[in-house]
Amino acid sequence: MDKTEVLNKLYERLTALEEDEGITPVYRWEWEQGVGLFSIYKLYEATGDKRCLEFLNGWYEKMLGKGFDKNINTMSPLLALTYLYEAEKNTDYLEVIKENAEWLMNKMPRTVEGGMQHLTTHTINNDQLWADTLFMTILFLARAGMVLNNQKMQDEAVYQTIIHIKYLSDCESGLWYHGWSLTERHFGGIFWGRGNCWITIAIPEILTIVEEISMTDRRLLEEAYKRQVGALIKYQDISGMWRTIINDEDSYFETSATAGFAYGILTGVKYGAIDKSHYLNSYMAVRYIVSNYLGEDGSLKQVSAGTAMGYDSEHYKNIGFCQTPYGQGLMILAVLALEDTEKFYN
Repeated sequence: MDKTEVLNKLYERLTALEEDEGITPVYRWEWEQGVGLFSIYKLYEATGDKRCLEFLNGWYEKMLGKGFDKNINTMSPLLALTYLYEAEKNTDYLEVIKENAEWLMNKMPRTVEGGMQHLTTHTINNDQLWADTLFMTILFLARAGMVLNNQKMQDEAVYQTIIHIKYLSDCESGLWYHGWSLTERHFGGIFWGRGNCWITIAIPEILTIVEEISMTDRRLLEEAYKRQVGALIKYQDISGMWRTIINDEDSYFETSATAGFAYGILTGVKYGAIDKSHYLNSYMAVRYIVSNYLGEDGSLKQVSAGTAMGYDSEHYKNIGFCQTPYGQGLMILAVLALEDTEKFYN
């Protein structure tokens, strides 16, 4: 399959996902869908495919009317809305963006040093920081600051990134722990694949979104990102894949994390944060997934299901597979970035 065919199949499967055993539906307001929506907008941005805009407008028209609880994970679908607002200039969208960004600034529960507590739909997670937060919430806050012309929101997005670096980045390996709290420290001390991929994606995105950032803060983010990528490369399998526990060879290859790493690394190449040679690491990953884990109907296989915090490696190894909007979405992003960076690289 060529890239256009791959992207078309991934998109068609993503937008057709319905509730069933082993399937997470596309019509639900949660983080899984937010990742997929972001990828659909990026697909529109790259190709101009009007189907993407039609789907996004239809999705928000249907889902905004139902309302949603405010927490870390439910901020994720608002990321794509910031881009859609810029394209459509729908003032209703702007009001939703403003309301939720102000809630994050003023009412979101905080941990020590003002980190955003990983409050979710089902769990309070007192005083806990999770790696997921940077993608699920902080990217939206940075983008909201851009569309609302609010520098305080963008400054807060940078601060939250720094706090998460402080508590979740392992100073020895450069990899990231899944979570941290005052009482549990790093829980099982696991370097979870998809948790790390949210970081690989989020940091270069934040560096691109936030224009007014001090040289010191920019350097701090860049160095944390480069160190993580350097660590990831050490653990990439010869096939191009990464595992669900990055440094555990007994854990399975996981496609959503691998696609996320490919996209995040390619974003860093384009941004100029890492050497262009890392294009090859992403190329290997995308090629292997397409050859081995992409079904004829566009379904991405071997995507680990939603993963709560774990206290040992078996917790992560026992997570089953699921067809999900985030799996489809991360693969769309990886293929898009590969095509874009391929032109840049040459």
